[in-house]
Amino acid sequence: WAFSTGEMVAWWRFEESDRDRVLDASGRGHHGEFRGDAHIAMDTERGPVLSLDGQGDYLDCGEDPEFGLTTGFTLSAWVMLWKPNQFYDGIITKGDHAWRLQRVPDISRICLHATGLRPAANPYGEVESSTPLHPAKWHHLAGIFDGSRLTLYVNGRIESMASVPGGALATSNDPVYVGNNNIPGFNRCWIGKIDDVRIYRAALGRKEIAALYAGEGPTPTERPPWAR
Repeated sequence: WAFSTGEMVAWWRFEESDRDRVLDASGRGHHGEFRGDAHIAMDTERGPVLSLDGQGDYLDCGEDPEFGLTTGFTLSAWVMLWKPNQFYDGIITKGDHAWRLQRVPDISRICLHATGLRPAANPYGEVESSTPLHPAKWHHLAGIFDGSRLTLYVNGRIESMASVPGGALATSNDPVYVGNNNIPGFNRCWIGKIDDVRIYRAALGRKEIAALYAGEGPTPTERPPWAR
C-alpha cells in the first residue's frame, strides 16, 4: 500500500499554495481555491494549516467525477475546533446529498453522513462519534465506507460503526468543500484550523488509519516530484 498512489483522489497538505489556491499533492489536479478570508497560517504543532473564522471562508475544491465515491471511500483530516458555529459545520463535504464529514449540531462531536445508505441503527445514513473534540486541540478524523459498513475514527480509534443492509450511496453535482458545505442559506463554516485533508476512493483499514494518526506515510518518494 502507498499512501499517495493508487486509490488516492485528492490530498491537500496546505504546504503547496499560491496566492489564490492550495495545490493538490496527489498530482490529480484537484486544486482548492480560497473563499472569503480563508488563508494559510503557521501552527506551532503542524506547520502550515488552513485557518478559518467561520464567516464565509473555506476551500472550494470544485466538482469532478472522481469525487463520485459510490462504492467506497476514506475521508481523512486533522482538525482543531475553536468553537462550534451554527449547524453541521463542514470538514470535508460534497453538498447535503452525497457524503460529508461534519460536526454534530449543538455539540462538539463528529458525524459521517452518506446519503442513500441505510445503516441499521440510523435511517439517515449517519454514524456519530462519542468523543467530543477538545477546543484548541488537534484531532485526527477518518470517515470510511467499505461497501457494507460506515466507520468513524477519532485519533486512530474506531468511535462508531454501522452495517449498511440496504440503499446505495447517492451522487450529486455539488462541489467538494473543506471547512464548509454547499447549502445555500445556511452557514456551515468551520471555526478553527484544518490540515492534511485526504480523499481515497477505497476504504483504508485500521492499520492505515493508525499510521495516518501516528504521522507515518507517505514517505518523500511516494509524493509527486513537484510536492517533495
